[in-house]
Amino acid sequence: MTMTWFRFDARLELGYAVTNIPARSRPFVYSHEFASFAAHCARAAYKDREAGTAMFKEAGFNDVHFIERGATQAYAAIVACDDAPPTAVLTFRGTDSIQDLLIDAKFWRRRLPRPGLAVHRGFERALDDGWDDIVAVFSSFHRRYGASTIHLMGHSLGGALALLAAHRLTSHPALGTIASVVTVGCPRVGNANFAREIAKCAPIHRVVHSSDVVPRVPPLLFGYRHAGAEHWLLPDGQELTMPGDARPTVAQRVRWIQAVYEQSYAFRQYVLTSAIVALLATTATYKGLNVELSVTEALSVAVAYWILLMFLVADLVPSLPPRLQRWFRPHAVIDHDSDLYAKALAARNKPAPSPRPESG
Repeated sequence: MTMTWFRFDARLELGYAVTNIPARSRPFVYSHEFASFAAHCARAAYKDREAGTAMFKEAGFNDVHFIERGATQAYAAIVACDDAPPTAVLTFRGTDSIQDLLIDAKFWRRRLPRPGLAVHRGFERALDDGWDDIVAVFSSFHRRYGASTIHLMGHSLGGALALLAAHRLTSHPALGTIASVVTVGCPRVGNANFAREIAKCAPIHRVVHSSDVVPRVPPLLFGYRHAGAEHWLLPDGQELTMPGDARPTVAQRVRWIQAVYEQSYAFRQYVLTSAIVALLATTATYKGLNVELSVTEALSVAVAYWILLMFLVADLVPSLPPRLQRWFRPHAVIDHDSDLYAKALAARNKPAPSPRPESG
């Protein structure tokens, strides 16, 4: 069953591409093509009802529903053809408002009814808001189209909600069979027991920019763990996959350590440079205004300058020459954007150029 990707907007590039959505009779196989499709779904989830629905319709889906209830915003869409079983996607919107930031901040854990399982309280409550609507939509899909396979997707907070929704859908087998959970820039969602439990529900694949800070929170010290396979998109265009269901090989561990070192080294350069600039700006403020500042006040001003500098750099870096962009590339605020995930995956999908015929 062939479907069309979403059209790129002007910030990326115009054009179309195609991908094959796995049918129910075939086991799910991760690919860059499907990850790109998931990234485009995640981008569409940030659109309002009219624009997002049009994008899903343009992609070839027959029936599209926008779900908006409290802290939950998601698109449920299904495609049904005579030659293949119905296939549905459930795509959650990521952090897009002050309310969403407050949800992200509620990182203390909430215990689930099943003993030993605990998840992020803010994410769980956000899913509570729209869960009844999600069940209603997929119940209508089942009545109209029959049993379907479901792919869950999302960026950032949306990826966290997709994982939690997959866990809940296992208690509603009549709504459909979970085929995959593919997220981009997804934070940690629950404890180790939850990670093991959710890994039994469906194939889980997390696409992560190696310099994106969001997948590294909430911290491991608070008991949070990731689930599924992790696909690191490295700045040099390569990819490093860490398996979720098996111990990494020695070569994978060495490559991972090397990638972390390369990223942390460049990031330390950026942090040091920005800190020096922030201190110089604080000194200039002190001298320029001719005021007395206590140590606490001076540090507060320096931190404020440092935070402001981070956001300014995030806005300015895309306009810098490519060589300078590579130097600032490890900045996490830049690499978390959903458009950049879609663009990075699309670049990996381009077919290799055909060899030139030999002359003569």
